[in-house]
Amino acid sequence: MDFERKIHNINAVGPLPPDTILCAMDVSALYTNTPHGEGLGACKYALEKWKEPNSTPLSTFLCDLIEIILTCNCFQFADDMWLQIQGAAMGTCMTPRYANLLMGELEDKLLASAATKPKIWLRYIDDIFLIWTHGRSNLDTFIAHANNFHPSIKFSSTISYLPVSLFLTL
Repeated sequence: MDFERKIHNINAVGPLPPDTILCAMDVSALYTNTPHGEGLGACKYALEKWKEPNSTPLSTFLCDLIEIILTCNCFQFADDMWLQIQGAAMGTCMTPRYANLLMGELEDKLLASAATKPKIWLRYIDDIFLIWTHGRSNLDTFIAHANNFHPSIKFSSTISYLPVSLFLTL
């Protein structure tokens, strides 16, 4: 619903230039490329930032539980047992939230460090939609910056080349 609201409100920022570029980006294999240390740091930061005043400090305990989930994830493939040693497992309930917290932190740092920023940046876990109004070469530079920003988090991108009109009925 938040995405719909934001897309609906694009007109509120004024008309977009005719050379506006629509771009979709996707984090390549986010769950399996999320580093444990950075992910746990993002979780601890979020738990501390959004805790209720005078509440019992649970962030250390919860981060210990998350670390157990991350480091003790055994699974069977064919007849072999495996221990996942990097990233987060696809099937655990906490993985989307865990990865989303890390992406939120990386997203803030990425956008703050970019020389030129998107007009609109909307993200849902590992899927990003952006509206770019600074020309194709600057978009290529931005995407290259995003792909060099972190050692394991990489982006694929799709750029709309055809004149497209988006119509939303809400």
